[in-house]
Amino acid sequence: MEDVNGYEWVRPSQIKWYLDTAKELRDRNGKIVPALMFFHIPIPEYAEITEFVGERQENTFSAKINSGLFAALKEG
Repeated sequence: MEDVNGYEWVRPSQIKWYLDTAKELRDRNGKIVPALMFFHIPIPEYAEITEFVGERQENTFSAKINSGLFAALKEG
């Protein structure tokens, strides 16, 4: 997939880190620990559910590869 042009996507190793960290915190605290994620480049699902334009009337762009981060967030 290294030959895909465009914005970088969230890598499987990054998703694994999130899932492992969330589980560790959940196990240590006995409950889900609230958290936030901030993205400069939105994940592909964002572009599918919105029609926002930027301050300078630019369109929303995301990576061409949907790596499954949104699904992992819902599961984790």
